[in-house]
Amino acid sequence: EEGWPIHTVFKGVPWFEFLETRESWLPEMKTSVLSPSGAVTVQATFDMSERSFTTISRVGDYLYVGEPDQGVVVFEADTLTEVYQLALPDVFRVREGLGGLVALTDEEVVLIDLTDPARPTLSDVLRTPVTSPVDLVANDSEVWVAQGGYGVTVFDGSLNGERVPGFEQGAWAVARSGRDVVVSAWDSLWVVDAETRQVVDRETHSVGGSPTLGLFWSGDMLLEAGWSKVRTYRYRPGYISPHLEQGHRVETSSGTQRVPVTNFGPVPWLGSEVSVSSGDVVASFPSMELAPGATEDLVLTGDIPEAGVVVELRGDDPDGPLVIDVQPPGEGLSVGDLVTEAFAPLTATGSLEDFIGQVTLLDYFALY
Repeated sequence: EEGWPIHTVFKGVPWFEFLETRESWLPEMKTSVLSPSGAVTVQATFDMSERSFTTISRVGDYLYVGEPDQGVVVFEADTLTEVYQLALPDVFRVREGLGGLVALTDEEVVLIDLTDPARPTLSDVLRTPVTSPVDLVANDSEVWVAQGGYGVTVFDGSLNGERVPGFEQGAWAVARSGRDVVVSAWDSLWVVDAETRQVVDRETHSVGGSPTLGLFWSGDMLLEAGWSKVRTYRYRPGYISPHLEQGHRVETSSGTQRVPVTNFGPVPWLGSEVSVSSGDVVASFPSMELAPGATEDLVLTGDIPEAGVVVELRGDDPDGPLVIDVQPPGEGLSVGDLVTEAFAPLTATGSLEDFIGQVTLLDYFALY
């Protein structure tokens, strides 16, 4: 539909699935029916011109809408008639799980009672603090919470949390299909076995140069929404492989250069050959079997020619050999004599004119 952008689509009968952003402002909310021919018929609308929502979840005959200024607002699904508001400040995610609803605020994971689905309650409710939550996925036994730069925490039915190791690079969206959980880091998708907490697959990519805004997983299809693109993946369980990447650090000492290489795949990398483009340089790799998550240094010995050398690590990475372009170390640049004392610390009202040509210390984060 042209005009206002569609932020969310909900799947049900006869619904679509919502693709959610954390902050949405729409002039109206609609329910629509999709016919077999592809025609869309609007069933009901609700005026949202004075309100905003960040999440919608359907359970049975009701929609549970997260409105940060209101809380959790209950609508009849078919007519979009508002029937109840549950006060929960700063709520931005609402999902079915743990026998009720699981909600995220800016600081907490909250379990909401759905004994009366038209009037959810917070009485005797479980809630626990959480750092920087951004997304969640829940089932009847546990809740996975993505926490941006703080990684991933899994909460049980009593909201006791346990960190999932390996997500120090961040987690920005999360979805689940059976025992497989997909987590979006800044530049990759990770598939984790929910029972063993082990990574079983990884896809390196870039969605618009920014983290994922939302994930939806149904069957073998995974839909990923970014700032400027939407990607669709067909997931093949068990299709796993090693994946080598070169680190940015290069150490040089006494005619030797060391380049770190990491296996980011979920299974060991089995190497077969290390080749180098120059006969004057010897390339060696400590082990031809690199465990998942392990890092080893590629060691180059000899004089690197001015044009540089190309090293290839060949093995069972389906992406092909890791190709590393190594340049000769640069020469040192003289910057003058060592300064052993500094002069003229500035004050907020000081003038720079008296200090021209002198070494001057500025306070950290000060503005002059």
